[in-house]
Amino acid sequence: MTFNYKYGSSSPEKQVTGLGVYFVSLGKEALNKSFILCNKLRQEGISSDFYSDDPDDRLKKQLREANRQDAQFAVIIGENELNKDIIILKDMIERTQKEISIKNDDMTELLKELEESLF
Repeated sequence: MTFNYKYGSSSPEKQVTGLGVYFVSLGKEALNKSFILCNKLRQEGISSDFYSDDPDDRLKKQLREANRQDAQFAVIIGENELNKDIIILKDMIERTQKEISIKNDDMTELLKELEESLF
């Protein structure tokens, strides 16, 4: 699947291939949340996958897998994020990240961010 990735208003669009979103989970509870959110993104037509090997694997190892999958974004979920009802959305191309609210599994803010970048 190919998405148009926008680098900014003054830059041309660049075709980027690969996975849209890759979920990185730090712990079993985070893995469960990743599974739920990943499926919601798939229902919205956004290609996504999650790290399912061992949720106790280190962040660096999971982000390397996101790179290997050519993911445009990584969603990072750990214990702190679960407690705050947020996720970390990491742009794997620009190398930036931001916190996004997912209170009650509400995907509105996440979908808005992805829509601006992926489509």
